[in-house]
Amino acid sequence: MSRLSEVIKRGGPVVTAEVTPPVGANPQPLIALARSLRDRVHAVVVEENRDGVHLSSLVAGAHLKSAGLEAVVTMLTRDTNRIGLQSMFLGAVSLGLTDVLVLSGYHQALTAEKQARGVYDIDSIQAIALFRAMRDDGLLSPDRQAKGLPGQTEERGGGHDGGRPDGRFARPGGQGISLGGSANPFAGPIDLRAMRLEKKVKAGADFIITNPVFDLSRFREWLNLLRDKGVPEKVCLIAGIMWLASAEEARKLNQTYRGMNIPDAVIARLSRATDPEQEGLRVAAEAAEAVRKLDGVRGLHFWARGREDSIPRLLEAASISIL
Repeated sequence: MSRLSEVIKRGGPVVTAEVTPPVGANPQPLIALARSLRDRVHAVVVEENRDGVHLSSLVAGAHLKSAGLEAVVTMLTRDTNRIGLQSMFLGAVSLGLTDVLVLSGYHQALTAEKQARGVYDIDSIQAIALFRAMRDDGLLSPDRQAKGLPGQTEERGGGHDGGRPDGRFARPGGQGISLGGSANPFAGPIDLRAMRLEKKVKAGADFIITNPVFDLSRFREWLNLLRDKGVPEKVCLIAGIMWLASAEEARKLNQTYRGMNIPDAVIARLSRATDPEQEGLRVAAEAAEAVRKLDGVRGLHFWARGREDSIPRLLEAASISIL
């Protein structure tokens, strides 16, 4: 069982960070990163081709793990059909990478590969359910038996019960494999956002990572809807935190990505600041402090967007330690 799975099993608090693999095959930047983060976070989420072609999440995760840092492999339904996804899942488990984050991925029009065709054979909810069947029942699609999953027994399964025996927190399913999904509390009708997350939990998600939280009022409203449905008791909810370097960056993110939702008040703070980067650090630390106190939040995820070297400083500013 991975370090992340162990922390999820006991109910948190979880600390994760984002890593963007290099545009190239050289693993040395990843190995150097592992040395700087392995005692600061429980695991890093390794992105999969977010904005174009990068070293694959699976390979980057293997390099990070060999350097002593737990890695969460990202799998996108945008780029791969159900055959490829199942094959990647088996490959990840074979390499000892037993934490998987399942995403749809940004539309290819938002990447450097605008002419690429999206696959979307299945959506992220269906992919989570597919991986849950592989993990808990050893079943490939359609109803074929997979062999050699860690801890697999002749009994087959044990299932995903949606919570610990005390009914409080979700735990990783069979074989110590944890499945994750994403949530965007800020895009579209808020009730539909809560409903979509509930579907991911029912499909088998053990943890959920949210978009960066800048609009605390909206986030609290969304969290209240989840509490009414009893969702936080069934999943490890990890809130996203991001360090903005400037007002210009904030405006660009709002314009480019649906549901980023950086409020005007935050942008104004960055615009007025004599040192916008330092002010952005304060904004992120304040968000981390506020969000971690909310009932139902079990951890923090620090978004880097290619600025991995900023993560240790952000963790210090937010007074985050896993030791």
